[in-house]
Parts: sequence; structure tokens; C-alpha cells
Amino acid sequence: MPEFVTVPDRLLQDTKALRPYFEVSYAYVSGLKPKASRKTG
Repeated sequence: MPEFVTVPDRLLQDTKALRPYFEVSYAYVSGLKPKASRKTG
């Protein structure tokens, strides 16, 4: 799964239009469990 997105310049300038997408994305990511850490050594 990609860990980044590309936002067109025109849309990037319209933060009101982007806000709902950021809110949904933040809510999704906030609900994810943290990755287990690797033990080294």
C-alpha cells in the first residue's frame, strides 16, 4: 500500500476542498494499531 498521495496544484491551493479528505485520512490512521518493533541484536 502506498504511503503517500499526489495532490494536483490546483486542489492543493483550495484547502477548504482538501479538509474533508484530511479528516477522513486522519481518522483512519488514528485507528490503526502501531507496527510491532523489531528486536535487534
